[in-house]
Amino acid sequence: MGNLLKGNLNMLASKLTYGLDYNCIRYLQPRYVDARGLAALRILWGAFSFWTISIFYEGARQKFTTKQKLSLLSLGCFVFFFYIVVLNLALTYTSPIPVTLIMNIDPVWVFVMSIIFLGEKGTWMKYGGLALGLAGASLCIFFEHSHGQATDPVKGDLFALLASILFSIYIVWSHRALQNAKPMATLKWVFLGAAIPSIIMVCIWGLDMPIWRTGLFSDPMLVLYFVLLCSTTLGYIFFYAAVKYLKATVVAVYGYLNLIITAVASYILKQDVFSWWQVFSFILIVASIYLMEIAERRKPKAPATAQPQAPKPAK
Repeated sequence: MGNLLKGNLNMLASKLTYGLDYNCIRYLQPRYVDARGLAALRILWGAFSFWTISIFYEGARQKFTTKQKLSLLSLGCFVFFFYIVVLNLALTYTSPIPVTLIMNIDPVWVFVMSIIFLGEKGTWMKYGGLALGLAGASLCIFFEHSHGQATDPVKGDLFALLASILFSIYIVWSHRALQNAKPMATLKWVFLGAAIPSIIMVCIWGLDMPIWRTGLFSDPMLVLYFVLLCSTTLGYIFFYAAVKYLKATVVAVYGYLNLIITAVASYILKQDVFSWWQVFSFILIVASIYLMEIAERRKPKAPATAQPQAPKPAK
């Protein structure tokens, strides 16, 4: 099997797990598990799985300084933990499509934070992407109506907007804190940091979830297994296996596949209803991402030593 085929197969598998992630979470919440319980379970599983993988996989092992470890633990504790919890809250109140659309404007927030904290200068393309992305997010928030799955869409969309900002803080923080870090090695420390407030949250609110009473091989449990094994663990492995063989432009194009998979699954599972505002929002956000990516490619390259590799958790 050629490297190009390996890369595309791994990336396709990664996007299938990521694309179905929001649909699975929406299926589980709030009937079988609440947002806090699922967030804690997912984070604790992630910490366990990535530290276990590091025992057998050299690519998940890397020596960090004490300062880097503390930075990664803090990133997990104060950003990644809240990102997962807030994202789950969003999917409690609204349907997967608007959450996916809003979460995909994270390049907009990264751009804004880079201007504020890193002194980066904007271009007309990036400012155009900023305007389109915010317009697309506004459509999601103000034009969605309640239906069977979306019980409080405005609240859900606002949580999704906050989750998108938290995800962008994660990216900017990672870029500032790490230099050429191995993604899998970084993830185990981030998940470990997020596990600390997760355990505290479980001790305060408990983990009494109705899903435990459905049976080990019931439909809800099978969906939960998918979220833990595929979306939380295998999705990362597939993704980082793919990027070794694919060009950055190809990886960027695959990013649009998440939107399509989530939308198709939402309509099939009747988690959402078709509306034209979603089409307009999709067009605006895809155009926003495209302008941001084009502007990033045209930016002068910095020396290789200054290019940190920050792992991106599944959105």
